[in-house]
Amino acid sequence: MLAKQVSRDKEIYCTAEIPLTEVFNKMTEIGCVCMPVVESTTHKNIIGTITEHDICEKIINGGLNPKRVSAGRVMNGNFTTVNSETTVEECAALLKIIDAERLFVVDENNAFMGILTEKDLTPEKNIVNLETVITDYTIAPALPQQIQLAH
Repeated sequence: MLAKQVSRDKEIYCTAEIPLTEVFNKMTEIGCVCMPVVESTTHKNIIGTITEHDICEKIINGGLNPKRVSAGRVMNGNFTTVNSETTVEECAALLKIIDAERLFVVDENNAFMGILTEKDLTPEKNIVNLETVITDYTIAPALPQQIQLAH
């Protein structure tokens, strides 16, 4: 499987000009802790990221007014991108090597395509479905008829 097939949140991004309060409201509404900042809505090249930590640190500690600050003033340049054709195995290995929480998937023009986290790359294990339950817990045919029909 490739990064482009697993990545999510393709529409979660902002531009540097957007007011920080708008970015924070969008992050809160969606439930994401990190948002890529792109060059423009047409050219989605990532120029930085904004995390909840960045907002708190720069607004509270910096004494800035969030209503007057744009996303570009608060963004940081700490992010890692992978090409959309990168395999999920390579992405998982990269996350471990660089000890990162997320990777940003980009196309051949470096335009943002989505986000990958460790959770996205880990296959779900021990999924129990109805078929498993029925197969594993059938009533033995040797039991008396009244027990088999009891509810």
